[in-house]
Amino acid sequence: MKTHDFAIYVSLSNIYVAINMLEDVAKVIKMMTYYGLKKELGKNWTDVNNIVHEFILDNSHSQAEEIYKILESLSNQMTDAGYVPNRDFILHDIENE
Repeated sequence: MKTHDFAIYVSLSNIYVAINMLEDVAKVIKMMTYYGLKKELGKNWTDVNNIVHEFILDNSHSQAEEIYKILESLSNQMTDAGYVPNRDFILHDIENE
């Protein structure tokens, strides 16, 4: 196993969470800390009219507050329309657990 590959540790941790092996999750987190591994910011790219736009998951955007209000409104509209998210496969943020 490459000790510098963050994705391997995240995947392993999520497998342990899924099968309720929480002590092993803690071991994985300790290993990540030992190797100094940090999670990269979430990124997404989309092409609009042949222009590629990059989105990074952080709160540094000058209109972040407005963006999150719109997202919350959209989420509420989806819930009101009957949408129920399937949370069975949500990956855990092991840095914050």
